[in-house]
Amino acid sequence: MKPFFYNICILALLSTLFFFLSPFVYATGTQKTGYQVPNNGIAVEIDVYNNCKRVTNTHSSNAIFVPTASEAEWNTFLASAPAYISIDDCVSSAPFISTWKSDNP
Repeated sequence: MKPFFYNICILALLSTLFFFLSPFVYATGTQKTGYQVPNNGIAVEIDVYNNCKRVTNTHSSNAIFVPTASEAEWNTFLASAPAYISIDDCVSSAPFISTWKSDNP
């Protein structure tokens, strides 16, 4: 009976650790953590260090990670992006506001 209880405790501990630590491992989308740009021509506007750029990934199968934790990382990415990445100025200097509209009145 002891090994069964021990295994359950270990499983519970590992599950709890995974639950609490996963946001720190997989979180992206902020200046501190960097940004992920999906594949197939999806563009993401990244506005960090007073330098807003629209990053488009035309790769057919791989998303990319854009490092922005420091201004040096961001500038290095901008200067040496792979050929399948296009970098343009943002469409407007106004902040992007996402709105969601419900079908219900």
